[in-house]
Amino acid sequence: MRGSLTVLAFVCVSGFASLINMGVAQDADGTLMREVKELKRGQDQVRKELVEVKALLTKITSPTMPQINVKDVEIDLGDNAVLGDDGAKLVLVEISDYECPFCGRYVRETFPRLFEEYVSKGIIRYAVFSMPLPRHTLAGKAAEAAHCANEQGKYWDMHKLMMSRQDSLGDLPGLARDLKVDADAFEKCLKTNRYKGQIDKETALARKLGITGVPGFVLASSDPRNPRVVKGISAMIGAQPFDSFKKEIDRALASIE
Repeated sequence: MRGSLTVLAFVCVSGFASLINMGVAQDADGTLMREVKELKRGQDQVRKELVEVKALLTKITSPTMPQINVKDVEIDLGDNAVLGDDGAKLVLVEISDYECPFCGRYVRETFPRLFEEYVSKGIIRYAVFSMPLPRHTLAGKAAEAAHCANEQGKYWDMHKLMMSRQDSLGDLPGLARDLKVDADAFEKCLKTNRYKGQIDKETALARKLGITGVPGFVLASSDPRNPRVVKGISAMIGAQPFDSFKKEIDRALASIE
């Protein structure tokens, strides 16, 4: 079997190289080359997702995997950026990692609908906590970068940009420049590890709740008299489709009305 796979890999690589050579000869404007690069980018993304799936399956089958327990647990949002109306009865807390491909997909594909249907209408509030996984060496600093951008009112812009350009996390100052923030202030914030303690605190809370995989989500009730401290209702794990979030949110709304 291994020999067959080796031959197949050789044929695929050889065919791929031939395609590139043919494209260079036949397509002077580089259109085919751009398509080839886009194909390779897609293959890299699939490879990353397969690695994440394998890691998640390992955790699921582990006998020591902690149980998720968010019911009635108090969560202090602190100084984190929060979207939505303070009078909303529910808050959805996303627990994320900037190198996680599933987290990026969720932000690009599902979050916009959640924002439109619930956040923009004042039905729920929305916050993000970071839980950088140990194997993601760039995620911790990226999480700090979001808080550094928040000092200049650009938290959500930076969050969205990093999730849409996860292959650029090695150049956080470059991403910040694209948002036109004060570069000196931003880089000083990063270099002094100003928010490392905050990220460690968020990670510890996620683990206390039993959330070990990302993206994770905690739906919590919110008291308008003290909107910064919320109380857990239920949890969801994974980049689930919008309809799954809708079902959970609508159930929670019905229970507190």
